[in-house]
Amino acid sequence: MHAKDLEAKNNGTLPPFAFFHIPLPEYTSMIDDGVEISGNREEGECPRAVNSGIFSTLVERGEGSWSVATGGAK
Repeated sequence: MHAKDLEAKNNGTLPPFAFFHIPLPEYTSMIDDGVEISGNREEGECPRAVNSGIFSTLVERGEGSWSVATGGAK
């Protein structure tokens, strides 16, 4: 489902949650900068080499707080 379809179903807004199995590059940058995270960090991240701009798009939308989760199940 595309974001525009979700917006149409939710009165013009998106649910403020996103899950990415592969972490965004900004995830590692924030940890390296000392930003506190919640959850377990049991191994190093392997983000994509190319920054897709997803994180900056979430910030630009300016719809309040977003919860972004990464990882996989053991």
